[in-house]
Amino acid sequence: MKKILILGLVLFTASCTKDSSPSFTPAEFDPNLEVFTDPFYDQVGPDAHPRDYWDLYKKDSRREGIDGYGEGWTTSIEWSTDNSVELSPDYAGYAVPCAFGTRTPPSVYVRISKDAWDNYSKVRRLILMYHEFGHAYNFYDHSEDVPNGQYPIMYPSLGVHLETTLKDFVEIKSQFFKGTFEGAQYLVCGEADPGLVRGNDLKCH
Repeated sequence: MKKILILGLVLFTASCTKDSSPSFTPAEFDPNLEVFTDPFYDQVGPDAHPRDYWDLYKKDSRREGIDGYGEGWTTSIEWSTDNSVELSPDYAGYAVPCAFGTRTPPSVYVRISKDAWDNYSKVRRLILMYHEFGHAYNFYDHSEDVPNGQYPIMYPSLGVHLETTLKDFVEIKSQFFKGTFEGAQYLVCGEADPGLVRGNDLKCH
């Protein structure tokens, strides 16, 4: 409990810094504080909007050696007005994959429950947004494989039902970006043409 409280204090009181160069401070374990830290994620503070996590997502992909994420994309990342999202205990947001009929350039369409967001820790927000961007951008489907007890970001409702530390998130995030996590599956947009829209009424949670 003490470690969790210290971690929350460090995450929420650290100053926000704007990334202006391709070099980043690496994640590290601070033996004095006994917590895992990664200053990169200080860019999103407690008052951050889900849209701010899209910018973070693109920068984070570059840290993993993947360039060009999100260039020329249309983004629609807003609070949900769908009561089913607000009231369900099983998920806090959804993404419409293959939205608006094209992949090049495609659209990011994500809706988030504000009630859940306001009560989420930074780590849970990271998992929620990366999970939804995984649907909307990477076209990942859910993965329920749990190798060595390590849940992938695309595990259903990971951020809702399971406690995850920043250290855990950073470890699974690298495999997430590279598509190398166990059980990685992809959504199919259209039966014949991968560029066809799968359906705007299809919501992946």
